[in-house]
Amino acid sequence: SSSQWDGLRHFGYQKAGFFYNGVTVEDVAGSGPKGSSNPNILGIQNAVQRGGVTGRGVLVDFARWAQSEEGKREVDGTFESFKTSAITLDWIKKCLASQGTEVKWGDILIVRSGFFPAFRSLSQEKLQALQKQSPPGRGGVEQSDEVLEWIWNHFSAVASDHPSFERWPTPYEWSMHEVLLAGWGCHIGELFDLEALSQECERQ
Repeated sequence: SSSQWDGLRHFGYQKAGFFYNGVTVEDVAGSGPKGSSNPNILGIQNAVQRGGVTGRGVLVDFARWAQSEEGKREVDGTFESFKTSAITLDWIKKCLASQGTEVKWGDILIVRSGFFPAFRSLSQEKLQALQKQSPPGRGGVEQSDEVLEWIWNHFSAVASDHPSFERWPTPYEWSMHEVLLAGWGCHIGELFDLEALSQECERQ
């Protein structure tokens, strides 16, 4: 895998069977009324042709904050990259406050969970065990109405350094992928290698 932006046809409302703007599975397959005339409907190339996903990125360096005295007290070992565990909205806001970062409307939210160093430290035995997980357990941003409201009120897109942005699997009957992609048309970036960016932000 590599860094990616989830396109709007990547994930729909699972029960309803709809993608963004009422596009159906049949449309995405090219056999529905919208898709037969436009087989590339909701494809990520539409964003590329309009200049890509651009804006002011705001780094939430959760992994660095979690190693601070405040972060250690707050997190207390409860977040793990390879287990279903949540980065809470409260932690995100405290991390931003510790960084002195002001969020502005239209920003792109970028969360560094520490996935890359955690992944690179895995033994071959652990990697093989993780490959057999179904579904795979991953740490990520918590699913909650409060998180969704916060994203809605501030951000044009979201991204992170791990495979799903949100914790996975979701403990609820819904996921943020459904709401962000199929409901709002909000792109999700995944597997962004943020290590060099983290170091540069810390240097500055």
